[in-house]
Amino acid sequence: AAAVSVRVAEIACFGLRRYSVTPERTVDPLLVSFISAVLFIAMVGAERIRLLLALAWLCCSGFVPAEEFNSSAARRLFQTAIAGSVPLQGGNGTEFDPRKYTLDVTVGELAPDCVSRKVILVNGQFEPKLTFTQGDWVEVTVKNNLPDGWPSTAKGISIHWHGFSLKGQPWMDGTKFVSQCPIAKGSSFTYKFQVNEMPGTYFWHDHSTLNRADGLMGPLIVQPPADVPPLDTADASAVLFLKDWWHFTGNAMAFRLNRPFDPTKATGDTGAWCWVGLPKSLLINGKGNYADCEDVYKREVNKTLPSGNVTAAKDVLSPNACVAGQLGPTAEPSTCSVKAAGSSSCNPQREVVTIKPGSTTRLRIINAGTLVYMTVCFEKHNVTVVALDAAPVEPKTFNECVDVNTGQRVDVLLKADQAVGSYWISVGSQYRKGAPAG
Repeated sequence: AAAVSVRVAEIACFGLRRYSVTPERTVDPLLVSFISAVLFIAMVGAERIRLLLALAWLCCSGFVPAEEFNSSAARRLFQTAIAGSVPLQGGNGTEFDPRKYTLDVTVGELAPDCVSRKVILVNGQFEPKLTFTQGDWVEVTVKNNLPDGWPSTAKGISIHWHGFSLKGQPWMDGTKFVSQCPIAKGSSFTYKFQVNEMPGTYFWHDHSTLNRADGLMGPLIVQPPADVPPLDTADASAVLFLKDWWHFTGNAMAFRLNRPFDPTKATGDTGAWCWVGLPKSLLINGKGNYADCEDVYKREVNKTLPSGNVTAAKDVLSPNACVAGQLGPTAEPSTCSVKAAGSSSCNPQREVVTIKPGSTTRLRIINAGTLVYMTVCFEKHNVTVVALDAAPVEPKTFNECVDVNTGQRVDVLLKADQAVGSYWISVGSQYRKGAPAG
């Protein structure tokens, strides 16, 4: 009965808003009284209280003109009171016919960097992209179909919209035990909100455990409405979704990293904080090649490096050592040499971005890494930064490379002004010697 009452309230409010969309028309007290009487009879308990709060606001507002009503903060209070957790916004009814998406979360076997392991898939895909349009209402239904054997199954999942402020709908933020309970195995949850964010580059990811380190994440692009011109004159756009990748699960990483960092607080049960080691590879749009780069953890003492330096004991680390993660002072980053097709256990898989000669492409760079600060370089091409974390900035041109910290997004314009040919997009890590390049 309560659910039916809330739905009746939504329909009635929608009709009331439709009635009052023109600037010259005011909210009719007789109409309000009639609708209120119907709703009061239909509602029970807390719903009646919300209705009374809404009526009190209407009385205090003096039945304001619809234009003021539609733009005021008080209108949002009215809608929250009358509709509970789903405030009505906008005047075109799209909240009753939102764009719908389904994220079916499962586990599969993949080899993103040529080393096979279990990963999390969404709709059978690895880290798929979502595209919203500014002003749209969306419904995203997340189905938790993680198997019983997955390490973090009991903790549930939740989806966070990284970079979204979600003003007016904070309960859709996807933060476990803050804005929602986690989505238990075998159940689903539908996120419903209006995309009020500025057009730009974002991403979505799990916010319950380190499932995002296993693939429960992906790019999220907000496009401007069809009648709004773009801010730049790029001929095309492409996403570079960057990821640091290990050959064990995110749950195994969390097990080490969640131990007490202060040795005096470690117990026999918890153990001490333990570094998880450098990533085995860096992925671009879910693709990489572990065989391209040296595994620094397999270095031996007295090994001569390409620079001529000879490794000492302090330059060699065990991947299981609970240490700070730095190689010694004379150590060097891993050396990388591109392998030819067929030279390793799987053919090299790398992301290819095709750009027409003379054209300009907007590259949306997203550092979706778990731990690694990255540098992205574009061989023989300068890039102009035009947006940071979706916000437009004064354009600034850099010589080939830009830095992107974890969680950050950088939009750059690249003009194909060099001779026709193939050029590398390379990714490396910052501040941690020995990390592989992508």
